[in-house]
Amino acid sequence: CNFSFSAQSSNNDAIIAMEQNLVRLEEVLRDLTSKVEELGYQQKKVKEETANHIKDLNFSLKELKERNQKIEDDAEKYNNELKMLNDLTSSLKKDTSVIKKDIQELTDSVSSIATKEPVSLVDEKNQNKSANAVSEELLITNEKKEEPVKSNTNESKDFEDAQSFYNNNNFTEAAIKYADFIKKYPESKNFYLALFNLGISMKELEKVNSACQAFANIINSKENIDSNIKSSANKEFEKIGCKNLNGTK
Repeated sequence: CNFSFSAQSSNNDAIIAMEQNLVRLEEVLRDLTSKVEELGYQQKKVKEETANHIKDLNFSLKELKERNQKIEDDAEKYNNELKMLNDLTSSLKKDTSVIKKDIQELTDSVSSIATKEPVSLVDEKNQNKSANAVSEELLITNEKKEEPVKSNTNESKDFEDAQSFYNNNNFTEAAIKYADFIKKYPESKNFYLALFNLGISMKELEKVNSACQAFANIINSKENIDSNIKSSANKEFEKIGCKNLNGTK
């Protein structure tokens, strides 16, 4: 009996120990389960944050690509504009060269305008000045006077062409046309109007000497000139200081 009781007591102790171990295992299991769940939650958060970062990174990458493309487009645009500007500058240089040549030819042409009556702005008391000084005092001669072209149907058109350039402030072309008209049609009713407008054109082109020549021809003419044209020529002659150009120095 004692043996039986002792065995039974031993079995009970073993069961209790097993139950205690089972309790501890359950606690460990719950603890591990809790940790696994926590790790799962943290893993989920990490995945979400990673996804957000990837999304932000993709957005930033897309934005950078767009900005880079815009920079490339702007660079191409500015390069094209720079090329156009260089081409325009080159063209302007050529045009300026042509204009300078035209103005020089025009100045030479005006200096030989065929006048109806040769006139001079030089006072007799100043005739003893040096040749260089005299040339600066705007002697107006008809040394290169050409045979005038008889009036024809082209006279009206030639005058209108000159007027068109003049009215559009294209004084270089206007002066060339007026000078040609004056040489062609010295008997035209528009002769002195063309001569006056030629003077204005030369003034606008800063060719003061040539402008003074044109106004002087009108002022000194013995013909019956429209009073408005003659009065305007006098005013322009005074305004641009033509008198001062042949005064005593």
